[in-house]
Amino acid sequence: MAIHEIRESIIIDEFEVDNTEEIAYIEKVIPLKTGFRHTVNAIDVFIDNMWVESDSNLPMYGEIILSAQPLLLTNQRYGSSLGNNSNRTPPVSTDTILYKMLFTFDSEIGKVGSPCTILQEFPNNFLGSMPTFSWYTPRLYMYVVLYEQQGFSSVVQNLEVSAYVAVNSTRSNHLSYMLGNIRERSIAQIGKVLSIGRLIPVTKITGQKFPMYLFGGARSQFMLNSTALQTFYYNVDPQAAEGMLSTSQQRDFLKSARNMVSFDKAFGKDTVALGGVPDWLKSVALTGVVSGAIREQWPPLKYNDNGNVRMM
Repeated sequence: MAIHEIRESIIIDEFEVDNTEEIAYIEKVIPLKTGFRHTVNAIDVFIDNMWVESDSNLPMYGEIILSAQPLLLTNQRYGSSLGNNSNRTPPVSTDTILYKMLFTFDSEIGKVGSPCTILQEFPNNFLGSMPTFSWYTPRLYMYVVLYEQQGFSSVVQNLEVSAYVAVNSTRSNHLSYMLGNIRERSIAQIGKVLSIGRLIPVTKITGQKFPMYLFGGARSQFMLNSTALQTFYYNVDPQAAEGMLSTSQQRDFLKSARNMVSFDKAFGKDTVALGGVPDWLKSVALTGVVSGAIREQWPPLKYNDNGNVRMM
């Protein structure tokens, strides 16, 4: 295990962002050991000259990126007010992106303006101070990407940024090393056309129309009327004096109790002959009533040793 502390900079006195490409793409390649698995132990990026200047009177936006693969621009634009050709960089969810900073500046050449403003960083200062991402490609790429407003060209001066990366390199077996390189190249290329996520209408969100969220409270219930209540006794004794329900009548009750209803209605069924039939009748039903009539069964067959059916 060996930890290498890398300090590198991109320093350019002057360059032009023309109105054709509307983007400046600046790269620096940092070679690493071949046949090793590299892990970022700590990372930090610093804008050495906070007064980056341009001859444009409009703010400019830029990104500083550390990547394990050459940076391919995606098919999405950086912003609606920027150029039609200003394809933005891949998202930080791409495995080959090790670090990304978004910044802006609006200092005009020869004038005192505002210093560079850091808008966002990934990983942040807390995560960047501990081991994070690993890769196999024997190179580390450092980029500065600047975007120009649509239809404008500008000259940028005094660009100077630096990066510190503590890399822990451990030897890898040949198979893991080759497969890791192939995977990272594939991920970098797929990132150019990546499109993730699906649009769901509000009416299609699972649980958005859950009934109790809309209506709340307790559901209404059917009550047995007095006639049905006084006769709903199981016919278990032929000598009983009370009025009893026959098995078929009980099954009519249970069939109504199992009736499917809409989400805001009472469970059960309101019938003309039986009145209101609540769903709780199912919980007091005898097994024989629920299961239906007992079917006739033939006596079991008995066989002799030779396979003939034994006559009983």
